[in-house]
Amino acid sequence: MANFLLIRELCELKKITIRELASRIGKEDSSIQAIVRNGTTNTKTIEAIAKVLEVPVGVFFDDTVSYTHLTLPTN
Repeated sequence: MANFLLIRELCELKKITIRELASRIGKEDSSIQAIVRNGTTNTKTIEAIAKVLEVPVGVFFDDTVSYTHLTLPTN
């Protein structure tokens, strides 16, 4: 099962807001909140989110991956 709660946590790590993430992928922030809350979205959207957050798509699906160990580029 997908873990889209990571979206919020990764946004915090990247120092971007949900609103900014939504804007970058052409969605409303309420759409991102619904993805996090409902745990579902389409492949195109999660790929776009992963690209903005600079993480592999698999991070949202692999229970063995800990996002805290990801190396995130510093801005």
